[in-house]
Amino acid sequence: MKKLFAVLLLIAVCLAGVFAQDYFELPDGQVSWIDEKWDAEWVFDFDNEVVILKDAKKGDVIFTFTEDNITDFDYEILAGGAKLSIWCYCPATYRAYKFTSRYDFDINMQIAPDWTDDIYDTVIKLQ
Repeated sequence: MKKLFAVLLLIAVCLAGVFAQDYFELPDGQVSWIDEKWDAEWVFDFDNEVVILKDAKKGDVIFTFTEDNITDFDYEILAGGAKLSIWCYCPATYRAYKFTSRYDFDINMQIAPDWTDDIYDTVIKLQ
């Protein structure tokens, strides 16, 4: 159980680190999660401190989230550090994004578009 808790905490810190590099030391490399409903790949690139949204089948880059094109970044540590939620708004996409780590290494993702009150809520799978 202690090992699982340590791994979860590491993943939570890694997720937050992409957008909050001033608070956490970033690991090297990339970690990807797949949104199977939309064939979207969310790549957290720790070397370049960006999150890249790609077409999971074609590999085409759809959008790259950087510190320069997001606003209202914040985070919350939950359950004594075992879970983490990060959120931000991206004016270029007209959407707010929230990522919450889960105990099974997948991520709960919520996307709130400006033009509707409907929130896209799904679990994206670790690759």
